[in-house]
Amino acid sequence: MKDSINKLEKSSSESKILETKTIPPIPKDKRTKVYKEWYKKYGEIIADTKVSSVRKTKNKSLKQKKEVIVTPPMPKDKRTKEYKEWHKKYGEAKEKTETSYSTKKKESKVKKSIKLKDLVSLFNTKVESENWIGKRKEIEEIKNKIQVGLKKEYENEKKKFNSIKENEQFIFKSDNKIQYQKTLKNYSFKKRKYYSEIGAIQKANLEKRLELIEKIKDLINIDKKPNNLYQTFKTYKESWHNIGQVPITERNNIWETYRHHVEIFYDFLHLNRELKELDYKHNYEEKIKLIEKAEALDKIKNVMQASRDLNILHRLWKNELGPVSKEYREELWGRFQKASNKIHAKRQEHQKEINSKQNKNLLNKEKVLSKMREVLENVPDSHNEWQNKIKIFNNLKDEFQKIRNIPRKKNKISWNQFRIITKEFNNKKNSFYKNQKIEVKQNIDKKKSLIEEVKNILKLENHSENSKRVIEIQNEWKKVGYIPRKISNSLWQEFKLLCNEFFNTLKSRKNKISNKEKKSVNIYEEKKSLKRRISQLQDESNQFENNLEYFTNSSSDNPLFKNVSSKLTSINDQIEVLKSKLNKITKTKQAPVAEVAPADEKAPADEKA
Repeated sequence: MKDSINKLEKSSSESKILETKTIPPIPKDKRTKVYKEWYKKYGEIIADTKVSSVRKTKNKSLKQKKEVIVTPPMPKDKRTKEYKEWHKKYGEAKEKTETSYSTKKKESKVKKSIKLKDLVSLFNTKVESENWIGKRKEIEEIKNKIQVGLKKEYENEKKKFNSIKENEQFIFKSDNKIQYQKTLKNYSFKKRKYYSEIGAIQKANLEKRLELIEKIKDLINIDKKPNNLYQTFKTYKESWHNIGQVPITERNNIWETYRHHVEIFYDFLHLNRELKELDYKHNYEEKIKLIEKAEALDKIKNVMQASRDLNILHRLWKNELGPVSKEYREELWGRFQKASNKIHAKRQEHQKEINSKQNKNLLNKEKVLSKMREVLENVPDSHNEWQNKIKIFNNLKDEFQKIRNIPRKKNKISWNQFRIITKEFNNKKNSFYKNQKIEVKQNIDKKKSLIEEVKNILKLENHSENSKRVIEIQNEWKKVGYIPRKISNSLWQEFKLLCNEFFNTLKSRKNKISNKEKKSVNIYEEKKSLKRRISQLQDESNQFENNLEYFTNSSSDNPLFKNVSSKLTSINDQIEVLKSKLNKITKTKQAPVAEVAPADEKAPADEKA
């Protein structure tokens, strides 16, 4: 039995395939009667063959663990029955694949580097914004990211807890989760309120559309001339298009009901040539107006404005206006398309110019970034040099920010590079000034300590013994590093006054030396002269003794010998007298005499930063 059933199924499918070989080609225009007649005859056969092919591919794909879905081409005109039937069969599957792809693509664009706390803050900002309903997709993306982040946060905290305390129960309260749940509650409330309001509006629109359908139905029972009825119908038709959306569950039903009664109305009026021609004429006149407007757009200099206006004209052509007679359809559409192509060509050329400008701007930004990197590489080591570098760097920052309109793909990359370089420069600058503050404080403390030391020396009475130390302090003062000019000047004034006071006091004390000190000075001078005289006489004595060695013992009667010996005796006597005087002088106490160092009254040179 199974074999016979399989054979029957094979034969039926083969017969259908044979039938498709004899099917005539599908008409291009799906709005024509020819297409509708063709679809009634051959549409089901093609659908069956495609369904059977889908079943076969599904059976194969189950073995290979892959699914292949074959769908017929989507009808172009969305106002036809064929499109609605196609959408019922295949629309949902296509929308699911498209939405899943788009959500994956958008999710990949969400920054992975954003912290959970920042995501929660961003989520709250988006929800609290006025146009939150227009940001629903972004909000949902952020919501998904937060949920993943909260889960990771919980797992990480649990791991840390278990590594420290294994046997205790883990309890974790996340501030991020509390804030997120609070915002989520607000978001859910706003959504419910928004959709309830939208639902009420859509219900009201549904009632309005139902009322219009009833009015169209009543037109059949009104005793008026066809032309008057048609004018009334046109007003109803315009009202129909002006009414907003209805609940999605009722859209197809209300549209089918409306279309059904419109067809009945046309049949009732026997819309043959007269009223059809009237409708065609109206549509023809309106489309001519649209074409003329489209052709006039070529004269507009603002290409972007012309492009936007053209989109509006296309929407009116497609949605607001009905068909014209067949003899004018291709002609009007060709003319409209020709005018549109001119604007499209201009738009493309304009876009090329924009791209060229954006690329030039990108090159200029990269040049500025390279200059900023050069500034960053040569780090100064003084205050004045840093001030010059800051001016140069700020000018480059302003130059970078003035350059705008670069390719969108490169915008984030360029901005991130700028931000990183600026951050690194600021870090180095802050580090320098932080260290300099420490050095400046140390230098101020050094100078203050030197001032205190001079103050302490001034309190002592013996200035002459401390004069060398004051001079050393002055030299140490000059070696102290950078201090800001205002502080340096105030400290220098204080230090200079103290030094001048010290040396002035020392000088006045020197001028008021006592008589004893004067005597001690005279004795000192006399002692020096005695020593010098004794030294001279000893030299003469030694010379005479050397001369006497040349005389013999028999030459004692020699007058020359007598003269030399007498002089030698006299010199030795003088030496003894002088030595005795010197001994007396050394026993006398002498007052100490100090050499006074002059005060350095010159102001310090400008301290270089």
